Amino acid sequence: MMARGVSKTKVYEAIKQRWLNLNPGKADRFCEGSPYYLKELNDNLVEPMYDRVQRSYQAGAGRELDKDMQALHSSAAMTYNLFGNRPAYLYDGETYRAYTVTYEKQLTALNPTAKAHLDACLSRRDELLLFEMKMTEWLSNSHDPLPASYFSSEKKYPDWDLFVGLKMTRDLFHTDAGEKGYAPRAKHLDTAQLFKHVYAIYNALFYTGELPLTEKVKLCLCVWTISNPSFFDDPAQYDLYVTAEQELHEEFEAFRSRLSDLIGMMEDRGVRFDVELLTVGELISRMHKSDQLKRYLC
Repeated sequence: MMARGVSKTKVYEAIKQRWLNLNPGKADRFCEGSPYYLKELNDNLVEPMYDRVQRSYQAGAGRELDKDMQALHSSAAMTYNLFGNRPAYLYDGETYRAYTVTYEKQLTALNPTAKAHLDACLSRRDELLLFEMKMTEWLSNSHDPLPASYFSSEKKYPDWDLFVGLKMTRDLFHTDAGEKGYAPRAKHLDTAQLFKHVYAIYNALFYTGELPLTEKVKLCLCVWTISNPSFFDDPAQYDLYVTAEQELHEEFEAFRSRLSDLIGMMEDRGVRFDVELLTVGELISRMHKSDQLKRYLC
């Protein structure tokens, strides 16, 4: 069960029906016993992966190529289908900007052996766009806690003591640590993951050299959304979904509002940093790929 009664099964069934409508006569492509997984990875991809892209995914922590990317609801497959093998072109309202795409970008946060993994990194001469992609995961009301080491008084890296003291740490997590760490207060926003990503980006820019010191850097949380009430065969499910999406936006704004100190610190060091929540539909529109990616426009 997903948040507030949104049924995971109904979401998956509707995603599958959308795929079948766009791919008539291919119902036999699904695995027996795994009704939302395709037998062949390429059936879930817009185009076959180049070898270098496969190597990026093979090096990632999730090992998506083993099976995960064969799921219709796979965020990794969605990420690849959006950005593909070649440079990505995003329209900013005036012109197209070309970006080199790297998948499964690994950055050091607190533990060098357990790095933060960004789903995609788009780079150009003066700009970095780092993407965390979510298809259906954000609808879940279950996210990993922030390890207790992140609030430890022990100084792990330069500026860590300043980082912990920033406003962004306040009220985002429950104050008592559980067995696995501090549970986030948000229902839909993966707050612990975003917190780690933000620190890893800061660390990578100014200390580890894992990212080039770039004038503009943005962390983009890109979520798949549903805009058509008829996506579900049950209108009540869409109402529950709408509530969940509204809550996600509220949680993200609460997170972003705590970044002002950090943004100021980074601007003083020559980097304009920000975070953004955008929908997959908005990203597809910026890339002018609506015809190729209809399956994600629901």
